[in-house]
Amino acid sequence: IFSIIKNYRGRGQWFVLPDRTQITMTVPFMRAYTELLVQTAHKRGAHAIGGMSAFIPNRRDPEVTAQALAKVAADKKREAGDGFDGTWVA
Repeated sequence: IFSIIKNYRGRGQWFVLPDRTQITMTVPFMRAYTELLVQTAHKRGAHAIGGMSAFIPNRRDPEVTAQALAKVAADKKREAGDGFDGTWVA
């Protein structure tokens, strides 16, 4: 996202990104980015490593933790389906 902002910041008001909560890894331009990343890494003989998940568990609230872990699992399943060879874990 930083690269997009950097490249288009001088384009004026006609280039506006949506609210950042709407920019998920499933929107078309982010999907294109991950597909290109996997393709480029594999073409060069490198491992494509997925990113850190943005969903954080809360040890004080089991419901929030369960929701976060479900979102992390879905995110990592999507990465595996996209062809990533590994992922970050914290």
